[in-house]
Amino acid sequence: MYKKIIALVCLALVATFAFAAWKNGSFSAKESKADERGYVASVKITVSGGNITKIDYNEAKGSSSKWQDKAYNASMKKVSGVSWIEAVQKLEDDLMKKQATDKVDAVSGATELSARFKALVDQALAQAK
Repeated sequence: MYKKIIALVCLALVATFAFAAWKNGSFSAKESKADERGYVASVKITVSGGNITKIDYNEAKGSSSKWQDKAYNASMKKVSGVSWIEAVQKLEDDLMKKQATDKVDAVSGATELSARFKALVDQALAQAK
């Protein structure tokens, strides 16, 4: 009986470590070229315990960021039905819950942003393997 319990505990420990998705640390990725509006996307992912615990996605032009660009966000919301900030928050929340970009849903009205986000997250997480 005890041998079975010990075997099950050992199996559980091996499975936990064998299937941990990523090593712990902070991993970053950045686009090599700006988009048509001059913004460069970047992401920093923090992994702890084999799971994504923090995501910082940004698109910046020099010292200007879309996080602070009220005009850009208002314009995108008017045209697409979702602001850049709302879309990024949805993507980050979805990734935190699902822990894999292939399971993250694209945000309606922000398809290009969704693709950029997923591609950069994949590049960052490749460093964590």
